[in-house]
Amino acid sequence: MTDNNSTKPARWRIILDTVSALAMTVAAIVVTALGVRLLWAPASGAAQGGNEAPLPKTPVRLEGAAIKGRTDAPLVLLEYSDFQCPVCRRFAVDVLPTVESRYLASGKVEFAFRHFPLQQIHEHAMAAAKAAECARQQGKFWPMHDLLFADQERLNAEHLTERANRLGLDLQAFGSCVESKAEAAVAQDIAAGRALELHGTPTIFIGLNDQIRGARLIKRFSGMPPLEQLTVAIDEALRSILPSQDRSPTSTPNSK
Repeated sequence: MTDNNSTKPARWRIILDTVSALAMTVAAIVVTALGVRLLWAPASGAAQGGNEAPLPKTPVRLEGAAIKGRTDAPLVLLEYSDFQCPVCRRFAVDVLPTVESRYLASGKVEFAFRHFPLQQIHEHAMAAAKAAECARQQGKFWPMHDLLFADQERLNAEHLTERANRLGLDLQAFGSCVESKAEAAVAQDIAAGRALELHGTPTIFIGLNDQIRGARLIKRFSGMPPLEQLTVAIDEALRSILPSQDRSPTSTPNSK
């Protein structure tokens, strides 16, 4: 005769083991999903989706921004960035070169860079931004931009000066700029970013270029979008405006 009572513990163990395995599977799926989301999320935890501020109804001025590409391009890609932000580095290293070769080289897009150092969490971000501004005073913003993102672990004063020296800058003028002039330029960018209700870096905007009034922003990315998503958005914007635009811009590229 079979003792039904003796089989109950075994059955419960099977049930508990099954439930435990299911729970572990669900947890793994959740962790994987979060990992994928965090891959593209900004280091500062920028607002996503419905929490984003509305785009301004009036064009934003680009004066003071570091510009790469033709200033008469029909489209503007505007980035607010932080040199100590790891996600900003990924954008600079993994995304921007493709955007540059695909869109800037053809004169279809102008790239504008503004500083938004997150000083509460990145202690060297302001110093790095000031160094980039002072390199800009000597026509070397973009080479300094690349050197700063190349090594985010070394952004203290000594290493910033070493980068300036590597670029052949006048070190006396560079040091004077860092001490006196650069912070005001960075502060202007921060104020412009706050006016757009930025929550983190990188924040990237696509805008229609009006050389007189500025850029009319039509799309915001809070965080680094995948390259494919960004290029789709750029292509859609270009298709909407290129028929009425000169496809062969003639102004001189600006890459200071």
